[in-house]
Amino acid sequence: MPDASSTSARTRTCASAAGCIGSCTLSDTLFSGLHGDDYDRVYGTPQLLERIGRYLRSGLRPLLIAAALAVASSLVISALPVVIAVTIDGRFRGHVTDLELGAIVVTLAVIGWVLNWGRQWLTVGLV
Repeated sequence: MPDASSTSARTRTCASAAGCIGSCTLSDTLFSGLHGDDYDRVYGTPQLLERIGRYLRSGLRPLLIAAALAVASSLVISALPVVIAVTIDGRFRGHVTDLELGAIVVTLAVIGWVLNWGRQWLTVGLV
């Protein structure tokens, strides 16, 4: 039996649908379905991007709003651990009451939830 470092140990005997008959390497078997076929696109990347642009043009405004909501939601949700850490460190002591801190955390959580819901609602409408 050959050792693992030899070339023959990394070579498999196979007969795949991609036409690799006889001795095939592992990458031949993994990527066998990725070869070009007759039905593959025959146009270049600029044409593909133009087609995608035409497809998305009708929903461009909701798409941009959904992207903005995703960014805003991420920022608000990221602020929650910061507020909690600052609270634990005691930097707000004397400036803000515990009730106000709780209200800030709950408000940030609700705003994050609403922004995320709006993003999901717009995304479902686009699909």
